[in-house]
Amino acid sequence: MHRTEGPSAEQHIAQLRRILDSISNVDDVYMAWNARAPGWDGGPVFEPESRSSFPSESDAARWRVTASGTTYRVADASFQRIYLPVRYETGADNLKPHARPLAGLAAFRHAVEAEVRFLSQSGIDSPERTSNAGYMESFWGEVLMHLLSRGPVLSLNTSMHYAVSPSTHRRALSDASYVTLPAGTGAVRINIVAEGGKLWVRLVPTRTSALLTEFREADSSVALDAYPTHDEAIDCSIMRAAREVALAAQTSATPPDTLELVLTRLDAPKTPLRQIPPVSSEAYWTAPEKQRFDWRLAQIVASVEQLGIKVRFGTVEAPLAVFPSPPPPVDLPPTLTLNLDVSALLGLTSDVSHSIGALEVDQSAASRPLSTQLAAERGTGLFEMLANAFSGVGAHQVILMTTKECAAKFRDIVQQVGSPSEVERANVLLPESVVFQPNTHERFWYMTDVSQSTTLARSLLALPVRIFDEFTVPRCTYADDNGASAFSEGLSGALDTLLAKSSTRPKALSNSLHTWQALHAGVKNRVTTLSAHAHGLRELLTANRIEQPSAMPHTAAIWLMRPRSLAGRASRLSDTSGVSPVAEQKQNKQPSPMALEISHRPAFENAQFTESPSWSPIQRHAWDPLLLDTSADEELIVMDSRSSLDINDVQLNQSEVDLIRGGSKLKRRSWGRLSDTPLRQQSDPDSTDTFTGATRLHIDTPLDHASTRKRSWLEIKHYPWWPLGMVEKTWSHLTHNTAWKSAQDLSLSLDTPTSTSEPRISQEKRPLPWRVWLRAALLDWNRNRIHWISLALTCLLWFIFKCMNTVLLNPRTVGNVQYNYRPLVVGGPISNETSVYRGDSFICAAAQHAGVTTDNGGCGIIRRVGMFSGYRDSTRNAISSMPFEGVFPLSFTLTHSKDSVRCDDDRTVGYVLNVIMSAFVTFVLRPQPAVLFWILASVGFWHVNFVSELRDFPPPVGAAVGDFLPYLFGCYCIWRVAGRFLWPRFERFPLEFGVWTLGFWWIGVLMTLVFEQVPLQRLVLHDIVQQPGGVASFVVIILIAAVITVSQVLVIRSTGHLPKYLFFYILGLVIMILGLTVPGEGLRIHHYIVGLIFIPSCAFPTRFSLILFAFLFGMYINGVARWGFDGILQDLTVIQGDATGNSLLPEFSVNAHEWLTTASRIVTWKPIPDFARDTWDSYMLLVDDVLRYHGPGRSFDLASLQNLLYSTSSYHSDLILPSVINSTIQNSAHYLRLAYAKNGVPGDFTMVATAFLNGTWIDPPFGRT
Repeated sequence: MHRTEGPSAEQHIAQLRRILDSISNVDDVYMAWNARAPGWDGGPVFEPESRSSFPSESDAARWRVTASGTTYRVADASFQRIYLPVRYETGADNLKPHARPLAGLAAFRHAVEAEVRFLSQSGIDSPERTSNAGYMESFWGEVLMHLLSRGPVLSLNTSMHYAVSPSTHRRALSDASYVTLPAGTGAVRINIVAEGGKLWVRLVPTRTSALLTEFREADSSVALDAYPTHDEAIDCSIMRAAREVALAAQTSATPPDTLELVLTRLDAPKTPLRQIPPVSSEAYWTAPEKQRFDWRLAQIVASVEQLGIKVRFGTVEAPLAVFPSPPPPVDLPPTLTLNLDVSALLGLTSDVSHSIGALEVDQSAASRPLSTQLAAERGTGLFEMLANAFSGVGAHQVILMTTKECAAKFRDIVQQVGSPSEVERANVLLPESVVFQPNTHERFWYMTDVSQSTTLARSLLALPVRIFDEFTVPRCTYADDNGASAFSEGLSGALDTLLAKSSTRPKALSNSLHTWQALHAGVKNRVTTLSAHAHGLRELLTANRIEQPSAMPHTAAIWLMRPRSLAGRASRLSDTSGVSPVAEQKQNKQPSPMALEISHRPAFENAQFTESPSWSPIQRHAWDPLLLDTSADEELIVMDSRSSLDINDVQLNQSEVDLIRGGSKLKRRSWGRLSDTPLRQQSDPDSTDTFTGATRLHIDTPLDHASTRKRSWLEIKHYPWWPLGMVEKTWSHLTHNTAWKSAQDLSLSLDTPTSTSEPRISQEKRPLPWRVWLRAALLDWNRNRIHWISLALTCLLWFIFKCMNTVLLNPRTVGNVQYNYRPLVVGGPISNETSVYRGDSFICAAAQHAGVTTDNGGCGIIRRVGMFSGYRDSTRNAISSMPFEGVFPLSFTLTHSKDSVRCDDDRTVGYVLNVIMSAFVTFVLRPQPAVLFWILASVGFWHVNFVSELRDFPPPVGAAVGDFLPYLFGCYCIWRVAGRFLWPRFERFPLEFGVWTLGFWWIGVLMTLVFEQVPLQRLVLHDIVQQPGGVASFVVIILIAAVITVSQVLVIRSTGHLPKYLFFYILGLVIMILGLTVPGEGLRIHHYIVGLIFIPSCAFPTRFSLILFAFLFGMYINGVARWGFDGILQDLTVIQGDATGNSLLPEFSVNAHEWLTTASRIVTWKPIPDFARDTWDSYMLLVDDVLRYHGPGRSFDLASLQNLLYSTSSYHSDLILPSVINSTIQNSAHYLRLAYAKNGVPGDFTMVATAFLNGTWIDPPFGRT
C-alpha cells in the first residue's frame, strides 16, 4: 500500500505520536526478550501462524500479532532461547544477562521527537516539502514489516564502510558526514539489517520531481546534436546509492545474501518497466519528457538489478501492532547432587557465611569486597539460599561433588589466605583421607551463627564433599529432563572444543581452567553446577549461541550465586554470643573515647598525620583532595571522646549516626560522591591511639563506581640519576638554622594527653580563640627564633635600603604620510650642533635622537624656537625621525646641560638590590611558603611602581596605595586556589624551588621589559590585525597557551578533578561571552586577567605547575602594579583611543579645475547631510597638521596662511629667515584634512587633500585618518 500524498501538519503529528508509542513498545519488548537470551541481540522472531505446541496451545493467543491482514506468532526458536536451564540466586539481578536494545532505535526515536516538536512549533500547514515526517512514517512501516516477516532485525541506520579511490572519498563523506572516515574509505547507510544480517535494505527517498531535476541537469550538459550515453542516462542519486550498497556488501566481512533498494517516494510506471520502449537517438530531443523519464527509470532499475540488488517502489503502511512480551521466568529446581566449583567451596567455608552476627571486618581497601559480602549476607545468606531451594526434598540429603582440580585449587587458596576457622572447615569439606570422620558436622558447623536457615542447612548437606573420579555419582540427576539434557549436550560440546584450544577461551575465565573443568563435569554427569562465575558463563553462551532444541527444561543445569570470599585475617569473631562491642561497652558503662578515622596515604615520603592538641579549635585533618590517591577515596575525621558510650550521645547529626550503624551513605560535599560505606567498630586493642586511647572505627569509602578512571597520586621527588640531589641535601643542612621548621621537622611532641585517664578539657572550658592563636605563635617562636629574627632584619634593611619604548599605537598622519608603531619624532639636525623638532614630537624620544640623553637617562635643555619649516628626517641613536616640508607654528631644540650632575637613572640599584635580597630570603632564610608568598607579593608590587615601570614621573604614590588593598585580596585568592597546594610540596627541594620560582617570577614581574620587542602591544583585535607582526605574535601566544592548557588538563584529568575545573572555566567563558553583548563595550584581556585565568590550573604539585605559577603570579603583579585594575570590559572609545572610528566623513566641494581657474584660494566643503544634523554641528579643518578652523562655516581662505608670520611675535624663530617661511607657504604643498565635530569633539578626518597656492589641487583619496 503506497503512502498517501499531502497530509496536513496535524495529521503528521498524530501519526508520529502513534509511531513513538510503537517505538516504545518495540524497544521494551526487544530488550525483554534479549535479557532472557544470553548472546542474542535480535529480539523475538516471528513467523506466519501455524500449529505449534510450544510453549502451549492454550497460550498461543498471547504470542499472535496481526498486521496488514496477516497473522504472525512468535517462533519456537525465540522460546527456546529464553528457556535456559539456569537458576539465579534470589535478589542477585546483576548475575542475569544484560539486555541489548535494537541498535539505532534510540537515535530514530530522538529524530521523531524532534520532528514532532518542529511541526508543533513551526505552524506550517503543508509540511510536505519542509518536513521529514513522510519519510519517517515510511521508514517505520518498513521496520515493523521486517520485524514481523523478515526477522531478526539487528540494526537500524547502520553505516557500512568500504574502500574507495581518493576521488570518490569526498563524495562518500557527504552520505555519512556524521562518521569520521579514514582516507580511502567510504560509508553507506543501510537503513535496515534484517534476517540476522543476511538482508540489507536501503531506503532512497528521492521524489519524482527531484529525479526529473537531475535528468534535466544532466541533459543540459549534452549537445543538441548528441545523444546521452548509457552511463550518462543512468547517472543519478539512485544509481550512486546502489553502487555504494553493492560495494559495501562486497567488502563486508559478513556479506549479506540479499540486497534491497526501496524507492519510497517513487511510483512505478503504469507500463511494466521491461515493456517500456527505448528512445532512439534521433527522437530523443523531440520525444515527450514523460517518455524519456520512464525510459531512463527503466534503464536505472535494470542496471541496479544487474548489481544484484532488488528494487521495490513505494513502501508499506506502518501496522503499529503491539508486540508481545516474553513469558515470566521459571525458577527451576536444582538436582539433589550439587557440583561445586572453587567459588562455591569458598562460599561454604567463609567466616562471613557462617558468623554473620559476631563477625567484625577490618574495613581496609584490601577487604572491600568482604564488606560488600557481609552486607549481602545480612539479607539472604548462602545457607538460607540453599535451604529455600531444597525446602521440599523431605528427608533426602544434598550430595556435594567437585573435581580434583577444584579441590586442589581450593586447598591452596585456603592455606594462603584463610583464617584458622576457615582452614578447619576446609579440612572438613575436603579431607585428605577418604575415611569419614564421625564428628564431621560438628567440626564444620563450629562457631556458626545459629538461625533457622543454618539449622535446615545442617540437615540438608551431606558432608564431606566427594570427588567425581573417586565416587560414583548418585542417580539424582536431570538425565530424564530432555530440555536440560539437550542444553547440556550443546554446552558439553562447546566446552570440549574450548578446553582443547585454550587460546580461544572467554576472557572472563581465561585464567580459571579449574572452573571450566568443573562446569564440564557437571554437564557431563547431568548434575546442577553451583558457581559464582556469571560473567564467564555469559561469555560462553554468547560465543557459542547454545539454544534449546525443542523441549522446555524442568531442572537447572547451572546455579549462579553471588561471589563469596574468605574473610582471612581481616575478620575477627568477638564472641560466640553475638553481642557487638558497641553494645557490650554500653552495658558496662565504661568510658571510651571514640574517633572515626579514614586513613590516607601521605602525599610525599615520610609524611605523617599530625593530630591537633587539646586546645586547638581544629578537629579535622586530611590531606588536601587535590593530592589524594583515591583508589581508596578516604578522609580523616577525628571526634572528641565522650563519657557516654552510645553513639547517639556523641553530638552527631542523624546521617552520621546512620553512617556508624552502616545504614547510610557518606558524601563529600565538594570533591565528589562516595559510594555506600559499611562501617563496623573494631575493638582490637592494637587499633587504639596512644595519644588519645581512642578506639577507631574504620570507614572504607571506595571510589564511586561511576568513575572509571583511577586517580593519579602526584609526588615530587628526585630521580636517582638527578645530579643535584646531593647538592639539595647539603644546602638544606647548611641553611637548617636559618630556615623555618615545622613541628614534624624537629620531631617535637604536641601538648596532648598521653593517657585516657587524664581528663580532657570539656567543650565549655576550651580556651578562647585568641589564646589558642597566641599559644600557637609562641610554640612557633620557640622553634624558629633565629629564622624570624633574621627574616625581620632582612626585610627592614631591604625596605630602608625607558624613553624609546614610547611609540605610537595608532596611525598618525604627518603631512600626507601615515606612521605607526614608532616614536613620533619629526625633524632632526640642521647643523652639527643643532637639531630642530616639530612641536608635537615626543620629547624623550627626540632627546635620545639628538644624543642629549640615552636609554639610561640623562639631562638636557629644551628651548622653544617658534615657527619652522623644512624638517629633515634622519636616523640617529636607533631612532628614525620623520620629514615635514611644510610650516609648523611650534618647534623646539635640545642641547646638553653642562652643569648637571646625577643625570643617570639610579633605578638600576633597585634591580640589583631586589634580586639579591629576594634570593637571600628564598635560598638562605627559607621562610614558610605562605610567608614567602606575601613577601614576594609586596616586593613585586612596589618594585614595579617605584623601580621598573613607574606610572608617571614622579610616580603617583596615592594611586599605587589605592590599588594595593584590592591587589592583596587578589593575592589571597591566588594563594587559596593554587599556592597553598603547590609551594609546600617543594619544601624538601629548596634550591630547585628557588631557581624555578624566583627565575620565572622575576620574568613575570618584569614582563613588559622582557617582552618589549614582541610586536603586539595590546590583546585587542584592532592591534592584532593592524600592527606589523601582530598576527604572528598572537599565533605564537595562542600556541603557547594551548601547550600550557593541554599539559595542565592532562594533569588535572589524571587526578580526577577535570569535570569541576571544566565547569568553572566554561562558566567563566559564558560570562565573558555575555559581556560582549553589552552595548558600547568591548572585551579587553589584560595580562593580569590572563594570569588569574590560568593560575587555578596550577594547584597540582608538578614542576611545570611550579614554573607556570611563578610566571603567572609575576604577570598578575606586573599588570595590576603598572596599570591598576582595568576592567575586562571597557568603553569602545577607551579601547579606540586616538584611532579612527567609523564616523561620517565630510566632502570637499572644491575641485582641481575650479582651484586652477579662480584667483581666490578659498577651500569649501559640502554642508552636513540632513540625516546627520543631530549628530554633528560644526567642522574642523587641519592645515599642515594644525587646526586652522573650527566652526559651522563651510569655507577657509588658504591664502590667509601668509599673514600668520606677522600675527604674533611668539611665532618668530631665530633659526630661519621670515622670507624662507613666506616662500615655503607660497610655493610648498599644504595638506588639508576635514572632519565633522560635535561640541568640540571631532569625528574621523578625511585623508589628505593637497593644495598649492599657485593653483594645483589634488583630491583626497578614499579613507580616514
